[in-house]
Amino acid sequence: MRLIFFGLVISAVILTNCKPNEDTTPMFTFRAQILNATTNEVPVGLAVTRQASTFPDGLTKFKKEILGTGITDSMGMFTITYKKTSLPILTLLSQFLTYNC
Repeated sequence: MRLIFFGLVISAVILTNCKPNEDTTPMFTFRAQILNATTNEVPVGLAVTRQASTFPDGLTKFKKEILGTGITDSMGMFTITYKKTSLPILTLLSQFLTYNC
């Protein structure tokens, strides 16, 4: 009887400590400021998108993934938080710029 009781207690302890798998993919935060260097003006309310893609080599299928979007504030600052990706080319896209980084 004791053996059954201890078996039930141990099973209960093990089952209560089991947790579902959590997403452990690292998160990155990209912060930047956009400024027109010629006129020294900042674009307010500009949507900036962070995109990842593969090399357009013609041998493999081209993949593209939008990681996140940020909107510039009154100082031209924006923040984009996104999960790690396996695609090698990261690009910033907006109405006025395309920048590979």
